[in-house]
Order: sequence, then C-alpha cells, then structure tokens
Amino acid sequence: MSFKGFRRMKDGLGFGNVASMTPLLLAAAVALSTPTPVHTAALTDLSSLQIYPNPYRPDNGLADDGVPYAAGDPDSGIVFNNIPTRTTVRIYTLNGQLVAEFTVRAGTRWQWDARSMGGGRVASGVYFAVLSVPDQKETVRRIAIIR
Repeated sequence: MSFKGFRRMKDGLGFGNVASMTPLLLAAAVALSTPTPVHTAALTDLSSLQIYPNPYRPDNGLADDGVPYAAGDPDSGIVFNNIPTRTTVRIYTLNGQLVAEFTVRAGTRWQWDARSMGGGRVASGVYFAVLSVPDQKETVRRIAIIR
C-alpha cells in the first residue's frame, strides 16, 4: 500500500500493519502523559534561571509587560527566578557602566526595581546582567527596558 510518498518500511511498520504500531503508540502516549519530576533541591547553578518580563515595559499598563516595583507584590519589577543563594548580580549599561549590584542571600527569587544604585529610574535601553555563583562560570543575560 502506498500513500503519496509513504512506503512500507522493511520492518513491517506502515499503514498496512497497524497492529505492529500499537506498542509504539502506547509508549508515546505514556511518555507524553508522564509528568516531569520537579526538582526541589536547592539550586546550585544558573541553568534554570529566568528573567522576566523581558522586555520590561512598566508604564504601558499591561501586567504581562511588567509593572513598576512595589514591595510585597511578587510580580512587580524585573523578576530573577530560579536564582541560587549567594548569586551576585551586576547590571551594566551597554557601555559598561555599573548600574546596580545585589547579592541573593536567601530564596530562589529576587526582584530588581529597575533603579540605579543612586535610586533613580534607569533609562530605556538594553542592559547586561552578569550573574556569578561561587565556583561557577559567570552567566550574562540581556535585559531590555522600555519606558
């Protein structure tokens, strides 16, 4: 049996031999329905780091684009999620000027208020977040801010 370019393969799988495909279909269904385990151990590296929203648009009125930082609001500011304890984060402008620096002391989540070390709002632009964990290679991520 042929169907526009479909040919029966030498191993017998094809439209004409559906019974032989049943174990494969069952294995695929099990693989798709088996939940992936969630790792609850303490994070030790930056492999699962998430930074969002990116781009950060705090002034456009859409919550998915980011809202200005407010203490007590876990979804405000720029969120660094899955970040190991003792991670140092340095935020730089494109020309290498240090804008902000912080160290995560506890937890796996940190929020940046998009303000400089002097307390002023940082301007629209692209920034580099350089993250370092003791005894690990530094990780660099880009963050865009649109005011």
